[in-house]
Amino acid sequence: MRYYLIAFFLLMAVWAHGAQLPDRVWMKSATQSFTHEYDVAIDDGRIWYKSRKSSEAEPRWKLLGTTGLPASQQKNFSPPSSVKALSADGDNLIAIGDNDVVYYMKWSSRKWTDHWGLPLARKLHLPRDIRSWSISHRGSLAGGYADIDGHFHPIWAGVTTLYVLSKDGLSIQYADPWLKADFAHEICLPLRNRFRARALAASGSTLFVINDAGDMYTRLADFDTLGHNPLIAYSYERKIRSATKDKDKRTLPPEDWKKQPSIPARHGRISPFITIFQTGRGNDARTLRVEGVNRQGVSGFFSKPLQASAWSFTPTGAPLEKALLSADAGAKDAGPDRERSLRGSLRTSEEYAVWVERFNPPCAEARLVVLFGEDRLRLPLFIAATSSQDRKMKGALLLPDKLKAQSDRNPRLRQFIESVFGLKTVVNIRLKLDNKDQVLIHLD
Repeated sequence: MRYYLIAFFLLMAVWAHGAQLPDRVWMKSATQSFTHEYDVAIDDGRIWYKSRKSSEAEPRWKLLGTTGLPASQQKNFSPPSSVKALSADGDNLIAIGDNDVVYYMKWSSRKWTDHWGLPLARKLHLPRDIRSWSISHRGSLAGGYADIDGHFHPIWAGVTTLYVLSKDGLSIQYADPWLKADFAHEICLPLRNRFRARALAASGSTLFVINDAGDMYTRLADFDTLGHNPLIAYSYERKIRSATKDKDKRTLPPEDWKKQPSIPARHGRISPFITIFQTGRGNDARTLRVEGVNRQGVSGFFSKPLQASAWSFTPTGAPLEKALLSADAGAKDAGPDRERSLRGSLRTSEEYAVWVERFNPPCAEARLVVLFGEDRLRLPLFIAATSSQDRKMKGALLLPDKLKAQSDRNPRLRQFIESVFGLKTVVNIRLKLDNKDQVLIHLD
């Protein structure tokens, strides 16, 4: 009889914890999150979840697994004694243990791992000095993505990305299970890396950032879409590709940041507490949410589909997670200008003295200035850099139609075009910085 009583009281204790959790998770935080299938939350250092599609009138919260902690039979798996933070998206759940280790689970398998990365998997620790972080999974729900020319590329393996926003808000770095277990890869922020983000959220590889002035931007960006995956064919040639052998090529440069419409002051005020979640197939199937209060001071959130122009308000009456942004925070707290101009050479069958202007990796667009004595020839230059520390990177040079037309009456220009482009309008390049930051450019 005693054992039945113990089991009963344990069951009641578990039910009591679950009863303290909300009926619905509306915004993603470090302790509550959701996917298209599940709500998930932390209570007393344990992970709880419930279905968002349950047939029950009021689906109950349940402990994840037997203990609510990451657990595995894998060799060398080290479980945490408690969980202090989590993030969920698509088929992914990330839990941060009290030891700062990143624990990774797929909802479809319910199998945990505490190792990350290739070729040598190891423990990944979430950096401590960051403003925010978010897991993303671009998988079967999104179905793939469309490049900037509108070609849709179906997903054959899901893309998992763990994004972090630096302490100063001026750098986004990410980890990917198929890469080395670190946060060495970077993504260019809006305003060519001068945007100081207060918070970051992500879903389906789409990033959502906000600053202290309430300016908001979104962008689809991961290792594959940025042009870094060596197993994927990319091209900087802008055209509509037919259903031939080049239909699988992804057009570069990648999608840039898009400024989202502001929430008018006449509608209420907002905090920097933001959420994004995927709702279906393709790039645009995302919904944005921003915590705030309406004109009457009722708390809730503003929301809209990614491409919509207007926000709507949903009242919740819940306590605000973050302080409201100042109504007079109009001055933009921009970061330092990271643009550089570097001297170098372009080596083809001939060698040309050049300058690379607006050099600012990992931002994609720069400009090549070719020196012809007193003359200057300016060409669009794109680079695919994985971080600001890269010394070697790939990219492309583009030949504008205007310059091509001018070559008929300019022999020197014609010779340059023939030497570099031949009959093409886009040529791939390899760019290298030497130990004096001189740029060496070769045709690829």
